[in-house]
Amino acid sequence: MRTNEIRKMISEAINHETRTNYLASLVSRDLLKHGSNPTTEIVNGCITFVKNYLIIVPDLLDKIEIAASITTIKNNIMNALTVIENYYFVPNDLMPDNLGMYGLMDDSYLALTIIQRISADYQNKNGKPLLDIDLTGANKSMRILVGETIATILETIVNTTLNTPAISNLISPNFAWPNMNTINVAEDYRIKEQVRRQMGMLGIVRI
Repeated sequence: MRTNEIRKMISEAINHETRTNYLASLVSRDLLKHGSNPTTEIVNGCITFVKNYLIIVPDLLDKIEIAASITTIKNNIMNALTVIENYYFVPNDLMPDNLGMYGLMDDSYLALTIIQRISADYQNKNGKPLLDIDLTGANKSMRILVGETIATILETIVNTTLNTPAISNLISPNFAWPNMNTINVAEDYRIKEQVRRQMGMLGIVRI
C-alpha cells in the first residue's frame, strides 16, 4: 500500500497548520459563533486530537495488511483498504487536501470509520476485538468537526464500500472470520484519553 505517501501527505498537512493556523482559526471562529470562548487550551486540544487522528491511519493500514496477509481473507480486507487508500489520492474531494490538516480530516474519517466497522464485526463474531483500541469515540468527535453534511456523505461511501460483493461477506451474519491476533495500537495512540480530556467543547464546534 502507499502508506508512506500518505504519511508524507500528513506530515505536509501538519507543517501547513504550523505555518498558517488554518484549522485553528476555523475552530476559533466556530467557537465564537456558538457563543463560546476559544481559549488556547481548547483550540490546541482540538488540533492535537486532529493531528493524532490523522497520523494513526497509515500505521493501522500497515498493521491490518500484515495481520491479514496470513489469513484466507487477505483479498477481502485488501479490497476495503484499497478504497481507503484511493480516497487519499483524490486531491479535490469533499475537503480539498491542499488545506492542510483540515483537508485530510475527511480522508481519515472515512478510513477509521471503515476500520472500526470491520473491527466491531470481528469482535461480535469472535469475542475479541480486531484492534486493541475502540475508535468509536474518536470517530464521533471527528464527525462533529467535519460537519453533518460531509459526514453523511462519507458514511454513504462507507456503507457502499462495505456492501460491495468483494467486501460485504466480511460483515455478513454468516461469515466466519479466521482467528487473528489482536492488532496492538493503543500503546502508541491515546485517542480515547484525548477525546475525554481535550474535546469537551466539541459539541458546539461546527467547522
